[in-house]
This record gives sequence, structure tokens and C-alpha cells, in this order.
Amino acid sequence: KKEEEKMKEGEILQIKAEEEEKNKPWEAPYDVTFDSYISEITRNILQLPSTRDQIVSLAFFVSDKMGGPIDLEMLHEFFWELHIAELKHELTSNVIPIGKIEKGIYYHRA
Repeated sequence: KKEEEKMKEGEILQIKAEEEEKNKPWEAPYDVTFDSYISEITRNILQLPSTRDQIVSLAFFVSDKMGGPIDLEMLHEFFWELHIAELKHELTSNVIPIGKIEKGIYYHRA
């Protein structure tokens, strides 16, 4: 009987833990790479004297992190769609941490 009671208690605890897990609000996974981007931006770009210099430097930074400059004529060879699809498959999610995107076009970069 004691073993049966322990098993029932274990099952009840497991069910409660599963319910608590289901009721937890969704949280995005921590993005180490994005955090390092923020640190680098804070350290290097915010120190620039004018807002214009900061904007230009940030644009170059983002462009560099997401595949570099792309000529419109060469966009068909950039293969950003494959890269994004691979990330979605790898993460089994449509939510992709910014730090994982290495090939992005204008709306990824924005």
C-alpha cells in the first residue's frame, strides 16, 4: 500500500509540474550573440560625436553582421531564404534570435 501511495503521489506531482510548465508565459531564449552585438555597439558606436555618425556606423555594423552590402542585381544569389528556412528548421520555431541571422535583407536588418 505504501508503494501504491508513493506512486500516486509521484504521479500527482508530475501532473502538477506539467500543468505549471504549460501555464508559464513564453519567454524568448537568451541570445548570447545579440547581447555581444549590444555590448559592441554600446562600446564603439555610442561614443561617436554626432547622431549622424552613430547612425551610419550602426548601419554598417548591421550590414556586416547580416551578409554585407548586396547589389540589387546580385540579390538572387544571396540565398537568404535558405538560411532563414534552415534556422527555422534547426530551432523548430518561426521565432529566430537576431544573433543567429547571418544572411538577411532589408527587413531582417531593420
